[in-house]
Amino acid sequence: MPLPLERDSKRPAGKLLRILVADDHDIVCAGLQRMIAAQPGMEVCGMAANGTDAVEKAKRLKPDVAILDMNMGGLNGLECARELRKEPPECEVLLFTGVETDDLMRMAFVSGAKSFILKSDVRTHLPGRGAGKAGRRRSGARPLPGAGRQ
Repeated sequence: MPLPLERDSKRPAGKLLRILVADDHDIVCAGLQRMIAAQPGMEVCGMAANGTDAVEKAKRLKPDVAILDMNMGGLNGLECARELRKEPPECEVLLFTGVETDDLMRMAFVSGAKSFILKSDVRTHLPGRGAGKAGRRRSGARPLPGAGRQ
């Protein structure tokens, strides 16, 4: 199953995949921005330091993908994902977390996230890094169980 950061055949040639990054640690946001900027076909269209700001920026900027920290102020990643299902609903959510548990995966799916990536894996597993085509399962981003179902 394709993950949110996979280049999409519906995307016009030359159109960059627009990504919103939300994390309450400036250094994490800056690092993700650098990694994404180095990927062909991708750009960071906005950054947010808390969940409330992330939802507001997503509504205004209409990103293709939002990478959301699970534990940030205002709204957490799960709460943001629920809000982004409403507006803009076409925005895919990738949760960025330091922990991986079955409960977290279940809650993430219910909230509307399509996949997640562990913070410890981001250097080698940011979708598009070392994977031939951005976002394939082998890239390290993990699809959530049932995320492809309607």
